[in-house]
Amino acid sequence: MVFKDKTMAIKWGLNLCVPILIKLMGPDMGLPPVIATYLAITVWAILGWILETLPENLIAILMPAFYVVFAVGQGKQIFSPWASEIPWLVAGGMMMGMIMMQTGLSKRIALWSIRISGLSFVRVMIGLMLAGLIISPFVPSVMGKAAIVSVICLGICDALKLKPGSREGSTVLLVGFLSVACPKLAYLTGGGDIVIAMKLAGEVAGTPISWMEYFIHNFPLAILYAVMSFVLVILILRPKLSDDLTDYVNNEYNALGAVSINEKKSICILITLLLLMFTDKMHGVPAGYVLLFMGGVCFLPGIDLLDKEKLSKMNFGVIFFVVGSMCIGSAAQAAGIDVWFADLIAPHLQGSQTTSLIGFYGVGVIANFFLTPLAAVAALTGPFAQIAQAIDIPTNVATYCLIFGIDQYIFPYEYAVLLYFYSQGYMKIKHIILTLGARAILTVLFLFAIAIPYWKVIGIL
Repeated sequence: MVFKDKTMAIKWGLNLCVPILIKLMGPDMGLPPVIATYLAITVWAILGWILETLPENLIAILMPAFYVVFAVGQGKQIFSPWASEIPWLVAGGMMMGMIMMQTGLSKRIALWSIRISGLSFVRVMIGLMLAGLIISPFVPSVMGKAAIVSVICLGICDALKLKPGSREGSTVLLVGFLSVACPKLAYLTGGGDIVIAMKLAGEVAGTPISWMEYFIHNFPLAILYAVMSFVLVILILRPKLSDDLTDYVNNEYNALGAVSINEKKSICILITLLLLMFTDKMHGVPAGYVLLFMGGVCFLPGIDLLDKEKLSKMNFGVIFFVVGSMCIGSAAQAAGIDVWFADLIAPHLQGSQTTSLIGFYGVGVIANFFLTPLAAVAALTGPFAQIAQAIDIPTNVATYCLIFGIDQYIFPYEYAVLLYFYSQGYMKIKHIILTLGARAILTVLFLFAIAIPYWKVIGIL
Protein backbone atom coordinates (compact mmCIF):
# COMPACT_ATOMS: atom_id res chain seq x y z
CA MET A 1 0.00 0.00 0.00
CA VAL A 2 1.46 3.39 -1.04
CA PHE A 3 0.62 6.50 0.99
CA LYS A 4 0.87 10.03 -0.33
CA ASP A 5 1.93 11.40 3.04
CA LYS A 6 3.01 10.21 6.49
CA THR A 7 -0.18 11.49 8.13
CA MET A 8 -2.36 9.10 6.13
CA ALA A 9 0.04 6.24 6.90
CA ILE A 10 -0.32 6.95 10.62
CA LYS A 11 -4.12 7.11 10.29
CA TRP A 12 -4.24 3.76 8.51
CA GLY A 13 -1.88 2.27 11.08
CA LEU A 14 -4.17 3.32 13.92
CA ASN A 15 -7.28 2.25 12.01
CA LEU A 16 -5.93 -1.28 11.53
CA CYS A 17 -3.73 -1.88 14.58
CA VAL A 18 -6.13 -0.81 17.33
CA PRO A 19 -8.93 -3.23 16.25
CA ILE A 20 -6.38 -6.07 15.87
CA LEU A 21 -5.06 -5.41 19.39
CA ILE A 22 -8.62 -5.45 20.76
CA LYS A 23 -9.25 -8.83 19.14
CA LEU A 24 -5.94 -10.33 20.29
CA MET A 25 -6.11 -8.96 23.84
CA GLY A 26 -9.82 -9.64 24.29
CA PRO A 27 -9.34 -12.85 26.35
CA ASP A 28 -6.86 -11.08 28.66
CA MET A 29 -9.47 -8.36 29.25
CA GLY A 30 -12.12 -10.95 30.10
CA LEU A 31 -14.06 -10.46 26.87
CA PRO A 32 -15.91 -13.41 25.29
CA PRO A 33 -14.55 -14.08 21.76
CA VAL A 34 -17.70 -12.89 19.94
CA ILE A 35 -17.74 -9.63 21.92
CA ALA A 36 -14.03 -9.05 21.22
CA THR A 37 -14.74 -9.53 17.50
CA TYR A 38 -17.72 -7.17 17.65
CA LEU A 39 -15.68 -4.48 19.42
CA ALA A 40 -12.77 -4.85 16.97
CA ILE A 41 -15.05 -4.34 13.94
CA THR A 42 -16.98 -1.49 15.58
CA VAL A 43 -13.80 0.31 16.66
CA TRP A 44 -12.43 -0.13 13.12
CA ALA A 45 -15.55 1.59 11.74
CA ILE A 46 -15.58 4.39 14.29
CA LEU A 47 -11.86 5.11 13.83
CA GLY A 48 -12.41 5.06 10.07
CA TRP A 49 -15.11 7.71 10.41
CA ILE A 50 -12.96 9.84 12.73
CA LEU A 51 -9.72 9.50 10.75
CA GLU A 52 -11.41 9.53 7.33
CA THR A 53 -9.35 6.64 6.00
CA LEU A 54 -12.28 5.51 3.82
CA PRO A 55 -15.50 7.22 2.68
CA GLU A 56 -18.01 7.14 5.53
CA ASN A 57 -20.71 5.52 3.38
CA LEU A 58 -18.34 2.73 2.33
CA ILE A 59 -17.47 2.01 5.98
CA ALA A 60 -21.19 1.81 6.79
CA ILE A 61 -21.66 -0.69 3.94
CA LEU A 62 -18.65 -2.85 4.87
CA MET A 63 -19.22 -2.92 8.63
CA PRO A 64 -22.38 -5.10 8.72
CA ALA A 65 -20.81 -7.42 6.11
CA PHE A 66 -17.79 -7.86 8.39
CA TYR A 67 -20.11 -8.66 11.31
CA VAL A 68 -21.57 -11.52 9.26
CA VAL A 69 -18.27 -12.77 7.78
CA PHE A 70 -16.57 -12.87 11.19
CA ALA A 71 -19.55 -14.65 12.83
CA VAL A 72 -20.77 -11.91 15.13
CA GLY A 73 -24.29 -12.86 14.06
CA GLN A 74 -26.37 -14.17 11.18
CA GLY A 75 -27.19 -11.99 8.20
CA LYS A 76 -30.88 -11.73 9.02
CA GLN A 77 -29.97 -10.42 12.48
CA ILE A 78 -27.24 -8.00 11.43
CA PHE A 79 -29.12 -6.56 8.44
CA SER A 80 -32.49 -6.33 10.25
CA PRO A 81 -32.45 -2.48 10.19
CA TRP A 82 -32.95 -2.69 6.42
CA ALA A 83 -36.30 -4.36 7.08
CA SER A 84 -37.43 -1.46 9.28
CA GLU A 85 -39.04 1.83 8.24
CA ILE A 86 -35.80 3.76 8.73
CA PRO A 87 -34.42 3.56 5.15
CA TRP A 88 -37.75 4.79 3.80
CA LEU A 89 -37.99 7.57 6.37
CA VAL A 90 -34.59 8.85 5.27
CA ALA A 91 -35.49 8.55 1.57
CA GLY A 92 -38.81 10.34 2.07
CA GLY A 93 -37.16 13.01 4.17
CA MET A 94 -34.60 13.65 1.45
CA MET A 95 -37.41 14.17 -1.06
CA MET A 96 -39.18 16.64 1.24
CA GLY A 97 -35.94 18.49 1.86
CA MET A 98 -35.23 18.74 -1.85
CA ILE A 99 -38.61 20.27 -2.74
CA MET A 100 -38.28 22.80 0.11
CA MET A 101 -34.83 23.90 -1.01
CA GLN A 102 -35.36 23.83 -4.77
CA THR A 103 -38.65 25.74 -4.65
CA GLY A 104 -37.08 28.32 -2.30
CA LEU A 105 -39.70 27.62 0.37
CA SER A 106 -37.13 26.82 3.07
CA LYS A 107 -35.32 30.14 2.53
CA ARG A 108 -38.64 32.01 2.47
CA ILE A 109 -39.63 30.43 5.80
CA ALA A 110 -36.27 31.38 7.33
CA LEU A 111 -36.43 35.00 6.16
CA TRP A 112 -40.10 35.29 7.11
CA SER A 113 -39.28 34.07 10.62
CA ILE A 114 -36.61 36.75 10.94
CA ARG A 115 -38.92 39.50 9.65
CA ILE A 116 -41.73 38.77 12.11
CA SER A 117 -39.28 38.59 15.01
CA GLY A 118 -38.08 42.13 14.43
CA LEU A 119 -35.00 43.42 12.70
CA SER A 120 -32.71 44.40 15.57
CA PHE A 121 -29.68 42.16 16.03
CA VAL A 122 -31.01 40.19 19.01
CA ARG A 123 -34.45 39.81 17.44
CA VAL A 124 -32.93 38.53 14.22
CA MET A 125 -31.14 35.90 16.31
CA ILE A 126 -34.53 34.93 17.78
CA GLY A 127 -35.88 34.72 14.23
CA LEU A 128 -33.09 32.29 13.30
CA MET A 129 -34.13 30.01 16.16
CA LEU A 130 -37.77 30.21 15.05
CA ALA A 131 -36.81 29.35 11.47
CA GLY A 132 -34.98 26.25 12.66
CA LEU A 133 -38.01 25.16 14.65
CA ILE A 134 -40.35 25.50 11.65
CA ILE A 135 -38.04 23.80 9.14
CA SER A 136 -36.92 20.96 11.41
CA PRO A 137 -39.78 18.43 11.03
CA PHE A 138 -39.79 18.69 7.24
CA VAL A 139 -36.05 18.42 6.54
CA PRO A 140 -34.73 15.38 8.46
CA SER A 141 -31.24 15.97 7.07
CA VAL A 142 -29.49 18.07 9.69
CA MET A 143 -26.85 19.06 7.13
CA GLY A 144 -29.65 20.17 4.80
CA LYS A 145 -30.98 22.50 7.48
CA ALA A 146 -27.44 23.70 8.20
CA ALA A 147 -26.93 24.59 4.53
CA ILE A 148 -30.10 26.70 4.54
CA VAL A 149 -29.38 28.54 7.79
CA SER A 150 -25.64 29.05 7.23
CA VAL A 151 -26.25 31.03 4.02
CA ILE A 152 -28.48 33.44 5.96
CA CYS A 153 -25.92 33.67 8.80
CA LEU A 154 -23.15 34.59 6.36
CA GLY A 155 -25.43 37.19 4.77
CA ILE A 156 -26.04 38.78 8.18
CA CYS A 157 -22.30 38.86 8.92
CA ASP A 158 -21.64 40.47 5.55
CA ALA A 159 -24.45 43.03 5.93
CA LEU A 160 -23.11 44.12 9.34
CA LYS A 161 -19.45 43.89 8.25
CA LEU A 162 -18.65 41.58 11.17
CA LYS A 163 -15.05 40.45 11.52
CA PRO A 164 -14.17 36.74 11.67
CA GLY A 165 -13.46 35.75 15.26
CA SER A 166 -15.38 38.67 16.75
CA ARG A 167 -17.91 38.09 19.53
CA GLU A 168 -20.64 39.27 17.19
CA GLY A 169 -19.56 36.97 14.35
CA SER A 170 -19.37 34.03 16.76
CA THR A 171 -22.82 34.91 18.08
CA VAL A 172 -24.43 34.80 14.63
CA LEU A 173 -22.89 31.47 13.64
CA LEU A 174 -23.44 29.87 17.08
CA VAL A 175 -27.09 30.88 17.08
CA GLY A 176 -27.35 29.56 13.53
CA PHE A 177 -25.91 26.23 14.69
CA LEU A 178 -28.24 26.06 17.70
CA SER A 179 -31.24 26.89 15.49
CA VAL A 180 -30.46 23.60 13.70
CA ALA A 181 -29.30 21.49 16.66
CA CYS A 182 -31.90 22.31 19.34
CA PRO A 183 -35.21 22.04 17.43
CA LYS A 184 -34.31 18.60 16.07
CA LEU A 185 -34.93 17.24 19.59
CA ALA A 186 -38.58 18.32 19.31
CA TYR A 187 -39.52 15.87 16.55
CA LEU A 188 -39.08 12.16 15.94
CA THR A 189 -38.12 13.07 12.37
CA GLY A 190 -35.81 15.90 13.48
CA GLY A 191 -32.61 13.97 12.77
CA GLY A 192 -31.31 10.55 11.86
CA ASP A 193 -29.85 9.99 15.32
CA ILE A 194 -33.26 10.60 16.94
CA VAL A 195 -34.92 8.12 14.60
CA ILE A 196 -32.29 5.44 15.29
CA ALA A 197 -32.39 5.94 19.06
CA MET A 198 -36.17 5.64 19.35
CA LYS A 199 -36.29 2.67 16.99
CA LEU A 200 -33.74 0.74 19.05
CA ALA A 201 -35.37 1.72 22.35
CA GLY A 202 -38.77 0.62 21.02
CA GLU A 203 -37.36 -2.78 20.05
CA VAL A 204 -36.05 -3.38 23.56
CA ALA A 205 -39.29 -2.20 25.17
CA GLY A 206 -41.42 -4.12 22.71
CA THR A 207 -43.54 -1.01 22.13
CA PRO A 208 -42.59 1.44 19.37
CA ILE A 209 -43.14 5.14 20.05
CA SER A 210 -45.28 7.12 17.61
CA TRP A 211 -44.44 10.49 16.09
CA MET A 212 -47.19 12.16 18.12
CA GLU A 213 -46.11 10.54 21.40
CA TYR A 214 -42.54 11.70 20.90
CA PHE A 215 -43.85 15.19 20.08
CA ILE A 216 -45.86 15.38 23.32
CA HIS A 217 -42.95 14.05 25.37
CA ASN A 218 -40.31 16.40 23.96
CA PHE A 219 -41.64 19.40 22.02
CA PRO A 220 -42.18 21.69 25.06
CA LEU A 221 -38.79 20.68 26.45
CA ALA A 222 -37.04 21.32 23.13
CA ILE A 223 -38.51 24.84 23.03
CA LEU A 224 -37.27 25.62 26.55
CA TYR A 225 -33.92 23.99 25.76
CA ALA A 226 -33.54 26.19 22.68
CA VAL A 227 -34.42 29.31 24.70
CA MET A 228 -31.88 28.35 27.38
CA SER A 229 -29.20 27.80 24.74
CA PHE A 230 -29.98 31.12 23.03
CA VAL A 231 -29.87 33.09 26.28
CA LEU A 232 -26.53 31.49 27.16
CA VAL A 233 -24.99 32.64 23.88
CA ILE A 234 -26.17 36.23 24.41
CA LEU A 235 -25.13 36.33 28.08
CA ILE A 236 -21.71 34.76 27.60
CA LEU A 237 -20.64 36.40 24.33
CA ARG A 238 -22.42 39.75 24.98
CA PRO A 239 -22.52 40.95 21.34
CA LYS A 240 -22.36 44.74 21.09
CA LEU A 241 -24.57 45.61 18.17
CA SER A 242 -27.55 47.90 17.90
CA ASP A 243 -27.75 47.85 14.08
CA ASP A 244 -30.96 46.72 12.56
CA LEU A 245 -31.03 44.48 9.52
CA THR A 246 -34.08 45.93 7.81
CA ASP A 247 -32.37 46.59 4.47
CA TYR A 248 -30.59 43.25 4.27
CA VAL A 249 -33.56 41.07 5.24
CA ASN A 250 -36.09 43.01 3.15
CA ASN A 251 -33.81 42.94 0.09
CA GLU A 252 -33.27 39.19 0.43
CA TYR A 253 -36.97 38.53 1.00
CA ASN A 254 -38.08 40.77 -1.87
CA ALA A 255 -35.59 39.03 -4.17
CA LEU A 256 -37.62 35.86 -3.70
CA GLY A 257 -40.56 37.55 -5.41
CA ALA A 258 -44.17 36.44 -5.06
CA VAL A 259 -44.93 32.97 -3.74
CA SER A 260 -44.59 30.70 -6.76
CA ILE A 261 -47.05 28.01 -7.76
CA ASN A 262 -44.48 25.35 -6.83
CA GLU A 263 -44.09 26.88 -3.36
CA LYS A 264 -47.88 26.78 -2.93
CA LYS A 265 -47.91 23.13 -3.97
CA SER A 266 -45.08 22.44 -1.50
CA ILE A 267 -47.00 24.13 1.30
CA CYS A 268 -50.04 21.93 0.62
CA ILE A 269 -47.84 18.82 0.57
CA LEU A 270 -46.13 19.77 3.84
CA ILE A 271 -49.39 20.60 5.63
CA THR A 272 -50.80 17.23 4.59
CA LEU A 273 -47.59 15.54 5.70
CA LEU A 274 -47.69 17.20 9.11
CA LEU A 275 -51.35 16.26 9.63
CA LEU A 276 -50.63 12.63 8.74
CA MET A 277 -47.67 12.50 11.14
CA PHE A 278 -49.70 14.07 13.94
CA THR A 279 -52.42 11.45 13.50
CA ASP A 280 -50.21 8.38 13.03
CA LYS A 281 -51.83 6.68 16.04
CA MET A 282 -55.23 6.97 14.33
CA HIS A 283 -54.37 5.65 10.86
CA GLY A 284 -51.52 3.35 11.95
CA VAL A 285 -49.05 4.31 9.20
CA PRO A 286 -45.58 5.04 10.64
CA ALA A 287 -43.95 8.40 9.91
CA GLY A 288 -41.33 6.83 7.62
CA TYR A 289 -43.90 5.47 5.21
CA VAL A 290 -45.91 8.71 5.36
CA LEU A 291 -42.79 10.65 4.30
CA LEU A 292 -42.07 8.18 1.50
CA PHE A 293 -45.69 8.25 0.28
CA MET A 294 -45.78 12.06 0.20
CA GLY A 295 -42.43 12.04 -1.62
CA GLY A 296 -44.07 9.81 -4.24
CA VAL A 297 -47.01 12.22 -4.54
CA CYS A 298 -44.55 14.93 -5.59
CA PHE A 299 -43.92 13.01 -8.86
CA LEU A 300 -47.59 12.94 -9.91
CA PRO A 301 -48.70 14.83 -13.06
CA GLY A 302 -50.04 18.23 -12.13
CA ILE A 303 -47.86 18.37 -9.01
CA ASP A 304 -44.47 17.86 -10.71
CA LEU A 305 -42.31 18.93 -7.77
CA LEU A 306 -39.92 16.04 -8.38
CA ASP A 307 -38.83 14.18 -11.50
CA LYS A 308 -36.32 11.59 -12.63
CA GLU A 309 -33.51 14.13 -13.00
CA LYS A 310 -33.98 15.55 -9.48
CA LEU A 311 -34.25 12.05 -8.04
CA SER A 312 -30.91 11.12 -9.62
CA LYS A 313 -29.23 14.04 -7.83
CA MET A 314 -30.22 12.85 -4.35
CA ASN A 315 -27.39 11.49 -2.22
CA PHE A 316 -28.82 8.06 -1.45
CA GLY A 317 -25.49 7.13 0.11
CA VAL A 318 -26.86 8.82 3.25
CA ILE A 319 -29.30 5.91 3.59
CA PHE A 320 -26.43 3.42 3.67
CA PHE A 321 -24.67 5.52 6.30
CA VAL A 322 -27.71 5.81 8.57
CA VAL A 323 -28.82 2.17 8.28
CA GLY A 324 -25.24 0.92 8.40
CA SER A 325 -24.80 2.82 11.67
CA MET A 326 -27.93 1.14 12.99
CA CYS A 327 -26.32 -2.24 12.30
CA ILE A 328 -23.96 -1.47 15.20
CA GLY A 329 -26.99 -1.92 17.45
CA SER A 330 -28.35 -5.03 15.72
CA ALA A 331 -24.88 -6.64 15.81
CA ALA A 332 -24.57 -5.78 19.51
CA GLN A 333 -27.80 -7.64 20.17
CA ALA A 334 -26.68 -10.60 18.03
CA ALA A 335 -23.41 -10.80 19.99
CA GLY A 336 -25.19 -10.37 23.35
CA ILE A 337 -23.13 -7.28 24.09
CA ASP A 338 -26.18 -5.27 25.10
CA VAL A 339 -26.94 -7.67 27.96
CA TRP A 340 -23.23 -7.98 28.84
CA PHE A 341 -22.78 -4.21 28.93
CA ALA A 342 -25.99 -3.74 30.89
CA ASP A 343 -24.83 -6.22 33.54
CA LEU A 344 -21.45 -4.46 33.68
CA ILE A 345 -22.63 -0.88 34.09
CA ALA A 346 -26.08 -1.24 35.69
CA PRO A 347 -24.73 -1.43 39.28
CA HIS A 348 -23.07 1.95 38.81
CA LEU A 349 -26.31 3.61 37.68
CA GLN A 350 -28.59 2.32 40.40
CA GLY A 351 -30.08 4.76 42.85
CA SER A 352 -33.02 7.09 42.60
CA GLN A 353 -34.70 7.56 39.22
CA THR A 354 -33.29 11.06 38.95
CA THR A 355 -29.74 9.95 39.75
CA SER A 356 -29.92 7.15 37.19
CA LEU A 357 -31.32 9.43 34.46
CA ILE A 358 -28.60 12.02 35.08
CA GLY A 359 -26.14 9.12 34.81
CA PHE A 360 -27.52 8.24 31.36
CA TYR A 361 -27.04 11.87 30.36
CA GLY A 362 -23.45 11.88 31.63
CA VAL A 363 -22.48 8.77 29.66
CA GLY A 364 -23.97 10.39 26.54
CA VAL A 365 -21.81 13.49 27.07
CA ILE A 366 -18.66 11.38 27.45
CA ALA A 367 -19.51 9.16 24.46
CA ASN A 368 -19.81 12.18 22.20
CA PHE A 369 -16.11 12.96 22.69
CA PHE A 370 -15.26 9.69 20.94
CA LEU A 371 -18.21 8.82 18.70
CA THR A 372 -20.30 10.61 16.10
CA PRO A 373 -23.91 11.19 17.28
CA LEU A 374 -25.18 8.47 14.93
CA ALA A 375 -22.56 5.98 16.09
CA ALA A 376 -23.17 6.88 19.74
CA VAL A 377 -26.92 6.28 19.62
CA ALA A 378 -26.45 3.12 17.55
CA ALA A 379 -23.91 1.67 19.99
CA LEU A 380 -25.42 2.81 23.30
CA THR A 381 -29.21 2.90 22.95
CA GLY A 382 -29.75 -0.87 23.03
CA PRO A 383 -27.54 -1.52 26.09
CA PHE A 384 -28.91 1.50 27.95
CA ALA A 385 -32.48 0.43 27.22
CA GLN A 386 -31.58 -2.94 28.76
CA ILE A 387 -30.14 -1.17 31.81
CA ALA A 388 -33.25 0.99 32.12
CA GLN A 389 -35.47 -2.10 32.13
CA ALA A 390 -33.26 -3.75 34.75
CA ILE A 391 -33.59 -0.80 37.15
CA ASP A 392 -37.29 -0.19 36.39
CA ILE A 393 -37.00 3.03 34.40
CA PRO A 394 -39.03 3.51 31.18
CA THR A 395 -36.77 2.88 28.21
CA ASN A 396 -38.04 5.89 26.28
CA VAL A 397 -37.25 8.30 29.13
CA ALA A 398 -33.78 6.80 29.59
CA THR A 399 -33.23 7.22 25.85
CA TYR A 400 -34.35 10.86 25.99
CA CYS A 401 -31.69 11.56 28.64
CA LEU A 402 -29.08 9.76 26.57
CA ILE A 403 -30.06 11.89 23.54
CA PHE A 404 -29.69 15.09 25.57
CA GLY A 405 -26.22 13.89 26.59
CA ILE A 406 -25.19 13.09 23.03
CA ASP A 407 -26.44 16.55 22.00
CA GLN A 408 -23.64 18.23 24.00
CA TYR A 409 -20.72 19.41 21.87
CA ILE A 410 -17.67 21.17 23.30
CA PHE A 411 -15.28 20.96 20.34
CA PRO A 412 -16.15 21.32 16.63
CA TYR A 413 -14.85 17.85 15.71
CA GLU A 414 -17.59 16.21 17.78
CA TYR A 415 -20.37 17.02 15.33
CA ALA A 416 -20.23 17.53 11.57
CA VAL A 417 -22.83 20.32 11.71
CA LEU A 418 -20.86 22.30 14.31
CA LEU A 419 -17.71 21.73 12.27
CA TYR A 420 -19.56 23.01 9.20
CA PHE A 421 -20.57 26.26 10.91
CA TYR A 422 -17.09 26.61 12.42
CA SER A 423 -15.52 26.20 8.97
CA GLN A 424 -17.19 29.43 7.83
CA GLY A 425 -14.42 31.27 9.73
CA TYR A 426 -16.45 33.50 12.04
CA MET A 427 -16.37 31.46 15.27
CA LYS A 428 -13.46 31.23 17.69
CA ILE A 429 -12.78 27.94 19.45
CA LYS A 430 -12.79 29.66 22.86
CA HIS A 431 -16.27 31.09 22.17
CA ILE A 432 -17.55 27.61 21.31
CA ILE A 433 -15.99 26.01 24.39
CA LEU A 434 -17.22 28.74 26.75
CA THR A 435 -20.78 28.73 25.47
CA LEU A 436 -21.40 25.06 24.75
CA GLY A 437 -19.41 23.98 27.80
CA ALA A 438 -21.68 26.10 29.98
CA ARG A 439 -24.70 24.63 28.18
CA ALA A 440 -23.54 21.06 28.95
CA ILE A 441 -23.32 21.92 32.65
CA LEU A 442 -26.60 23.82 32.72
CA THR A 443 -28.39 20.97 30.92
CA VAL A 444 -27.93 18.85 34.07
CA LEU A 445 -29.98 21.44 35.96
CA PHE A 446 -32.45 21.57 33.05
CA LEU A 447 -33.04 17.81 33.27
CA PHE A 448 -33.25 17.87 37.05
CA ALA A 449 -35.56 20.88 37.41
CA ILE A 450 -37.63 20.86 34.20
CA ALA A 451 -37.44 17.74 32.02
CA ILE A 452 -37.77 15.00 34.64
CA PRO A 453 -40.63 16.77 36.50
CA TYR A 454 -42.39 17.30 33.15
CA TRP A 455 -42.13 13.61 32.25
CA LYS A 456 -43.57 12.78 35.67
CA VAL A 457 -46.47 15.21 35.19
CA ILE A 458 -47.49 13.68 31.84
CA GLY A 459 -47.27 10.20 33.37
CA ILE A 460 -44.43 8.51 31.46
CA LEU A 461 -42.08 8.38 34.45
